Amino acid sequence: MILLWHRGGPRPCNGPALGLLRAQRVRYEIEADNALKLDGTPPARGEPMLCGTCGRGVHPQWLRAE
Repeated sequence: MILLWHRGGPRPCNGPALGLLRAQRVRYEIEADNALKLDGTPPARGEPMLCGTCGRGVHPQWLRAE
């Protein structure tokens, strides 16, 4: 699993936000079948994208893989 870190936005926590199963080519889009919550479960359809550390909503542009 590739971790994405919450690094941008109005109040970044700099903690792990969510994971990806594989690397992506498009930088600012996250495919639904590629995303995982930090506990390893896939998000449900229509579920908001929340940071796994702070619980705030995140946008794909605020996430960094490091």
